[in-house]
Amino acid sequence: MIVQAPPTQERIAIYAILALHTALVHATMRAPTHGPSVVIIHTTTDQATQAQRMLCSLGDKIGIRSAQVGLTSGELHEELRALRQIVPHIICGAPQELRTLFVSPGGISGSGVGFLVVSEVDQLIARKL
Repeated sequence: MIVQAPPTQERIAIYAILALHTALVHATMRAPTHGPSVVIIHTTTDQATQAQRMLCSLGDKIGIRSAQVGLTSGELHEELRALRQIVPHIICGAPQELRTLFVSPGGISGSGVGFLVVSEVDQLIARKL
């Protein structure tokens, strides 16, 4: 699916609502996994932060946990430990942080991901991310 919308909260809401729905379906229909069911890739950390705010405000009400990768300047193992404690249904972040999260030794498993959102693909291509 390709969606075009103004770069505002409405654009984020389009994929956030779909992501929350997918995570809710996965949480109720499948066995628990140790990784997310939805991954959202953003061009910048600021965009990921905006999306994370919306995901939290909507997801908390229905029991869907989300997390943003790359928020802290700490080491990867600290972030992995925190993610394992909350076991988020949805993870969002910039490409490099997400890549590190999934491919590092002891990283998060991507085997349960059923929905991938790539926000602003044109910007990712232009920046060669």
